[in-house]
Amino acid sequence: MGGVAGTLFALWVRSGFSSATVASALIFFPPQPSYNLTKDADGSIMVTHFDDDNREYESAATVTIVHTKAGNDIPCFVFRHPQAKFTLIFSHGNATDCGGMYLRYLSLSRELKVNVLGYDYSGYTCATGNPSEANTYADITAIYEFAAAHICRDASKEVVLYGQSVGSGPSIYLAAEKPVRGLIVHSGLLSGMRVLTSK
Repeated sequence: MGGVAGTLFALWVRSGFSSATVASALIFFPPQPSYNLTKDADGSIMVTHFDDDNREYESAATVTIVHTKAGNDIPCFVFRHPQAKFTLIFSHGNATDCGGMYLRYLSLSRELKVNVLGYDYSGYTCATGNPSEANTYADITAIYEFAAAHICRDASKEVVLYGQSVGSGPSIYLAAEKPVRGLIVHSGLLSGMRVLTSK
């Protein structure tokens, strides 16, 4: 047995016959980090971009570390707009991080006059834990709860979820679990588990 089938079988054996682990290995591709986080003397979190294009905009967002129910700590980049009536929670694609998405988040906030919350999945860049379908659900739930507590007056009327590629999974999950204003699915994917196990 060789080729794709052999590779999938080897992944399945190495994972202890866990379809979820194989799905995560095939779906999530954390990139090389494009930013670093450090704490300032007053305890605020500072972002340092490795890409020169983003450096002049480093102060455009505040960064908060959000704790998930799965026990992971994930960075949340908050772009506030003074005229915002809505808050966009953006779940990015599988091979990028918030540093790679930084200018897009900033542009969305400015052009649409909305708050934008971007976050990295567990196991990506500065986030703890491992990337998995279950962890993405815990990640987006924690971001929604953060938005409800600190950004929105009424999250059910103000939060719009935006899921791109692999980010469509957690966005659709949250839209089914929590009241939101809207859902945007951009190049959505089926759940990795359903692709591998037909469930």
